[in-house]
Amino acid sequence: MAVSAWVPGDSVMAVRVAKALAISCLHSVHVWLRMVMSAWWRGTSLLELVGLGTQRPRSHYARAMARLPDRWVRMSVNHSVVDADSGCFIVAVPKNGCTTIKTVFCEATGRPVPIREHVHPREHNGIPQLLDLPTVERLRLLMGEGWTRVTTTRDPVARLESGFRSKFCDPRKRPTYVQAMANRGGTIRDSGEPRYEDFVDWVASTPDHRRDPHWRSQTAVMLFDEIRYDHVLRLETLSADLLWLLSLLGGDMDAAKEMAGRRANMSPTAPLSTDKGLLRIIRDAYAADYEKLGYPDPLG
Repeated sequence: MAVSAWVPGDSVMAVRVAKALAISCLHSVHVWLRMVMSAWWRGTSLLELVGLGTQRPRSHYARAMARLPDRWVRMSVNHSVVDADSGCFIVAVPKNGCTTIKTVFCEATGRPVPIREHVHPREHNGIPQLLDLPTVERLRLLMGEGWTRVTTTRDPVARLESGFRSKFCDPRKRPTYVQAMANRGGTIRDSGEPRYEDFVDWVASTPDHRRDPHWRSQTAVMLFDEIRYDHVLRLETLSADLLWLLSLLGGDMDAAKEMAGRRANMSPTAPLSTDKGLLRIIRDAYAADYEKLGYPDPLG
């Protein structure tokens, strides 16, 4: 059997080939780095370089990506509603007609309507949510084209009163929330039934990120600074706004008018307090909501 003889020139050729490959790789890396640095200088995000999203500031994507894993899971996973057929994404904020939004969504899209106790728990309501989507599609939904992003707002004073009525005036729910209040240092009087004034003081003294979602600031729950919303529904005009939403979802408009007339889980309109000192505490506690959502100062 013939054995090929080793030729000194072969090693020289191998070295030359290796150098050529190394130079080619370095050139590719250099071109890529120049493109990245150029994009960075112009304020273009890396997501745009790979075809995701629209022209948005680099910091916008960085903040959103950094907060997706924890903030969305902790704060909004049970409040997101995703309809891939219509490209509609809704953040149904607690105490802002959340029950109505989810119930009407199920009816409009032909899904089984859960009983009232199962409207919100993820394991019962069967509503597609943000975390049901692949990671790339989540980012496209939050920041790119092809989706209509919708949320709901409410006057902060009325929303806080609704939260108190719902959780502290209902005998079935009161023990749980009274205990939560006590665990966080809230003052409880009158045999374990807190007054509204005590509740307001407790909420105002609690950092916003530690508040229950039912009285956490709306702008925090909906990630108002991170998500570009295309349409904002106001609870004060929800019956009319629901007609727009139902038309977007493609529901039958005759049925839509009947559904839009429903106002589930609405609290009485009479205010719990008109004390200016208390209203000032609420205004200061929800300063971001008043500034960004356009509601009038409760003190006039």
